[in-house]
Amino acid sequence: MKYKFAVIISFLIVAASITCRVKAAGQKGDISADELFEKVAGTWYTGNSSADRKQFIRPYVLESVRTDEDQGYYELKRVSLIESIDDTPDGEGYNYILNTGTHYYLYPDAPDVLECHWEPDGYSGSDSLVKGEEEEESLEGNTHSYFDMSTYTGSYEVFQGRISRFTGYGVDGSSEECLALNLNSPIRVLTSDGRESIITAIQLSTEFEPREYIDEGVTIGVKGTLFEAHTDHHFTPILIDVDRIK
Repeated sequence: MKYKFAVIISFLIVAASITCRVKAAGQKGDISADELFEKVAGTWYTGNSSADRKQFIRPYVLESVRTDEDQGYYELKRVSLIESIDDTPDGEGYNYILNTGTHYYLYPDAPDVLECHWEPDGYSGSDSLVKGEEEEESLEGNTHSYFDMSTYTGSYEVFQGRISRFTGYGVDGSSEECLALNLNSPIRVLTSDGRESIITAIQLSTEFEPREYIDEGVTIGVKGTLFEAHTDHHFTPILIDVDRIK
């Protein structure tokens, strides 16, 4: 399963401390951590290629590449964490520092341009990104109430519900913490082995933890593709490979 709980936990320990120790650029007046994250939140495209994008979802940066231009599908490449925010070297902007060693510079006089600076293997490089305007996408209601997994083609589906944690137990007695979407409206599923059941919760398969929604009782929309349980790490008859949460 793609959900790497141990890695996410270490991310969250660092992320929880960001709000307390984030440092604003001193010459631009007092500004809260929430305001600093809001300035960079959203989707940015590299200046060299509109196919590459970086999505800032506090406190993560999701780096992805378009793999199917016709469908607008993006394949997640890496999840990074914004460890801290400081001044840029010239003291005029905000420096978003990632755990990968990458720095993003945002200047108040150019809020739609983001400078990316990195030093992999001793090589110093930089690039520019521009803020993208994505069309508003409604994630309300369930797209379908019945699924035959033997004929399901992998289309994107949307479900509404509340996210919560649960403990899954393997056949060997081992356990692991997982996330599930508790559906507002149950769905009926016919699995490929001919079993039909009413589904009230779907396990989430995701690289990052949407911690602001977990166990908060907030109804949200989740978009993704469905697949059947096929390993000891899958604890609901079907799971959803998450593309977007809103």
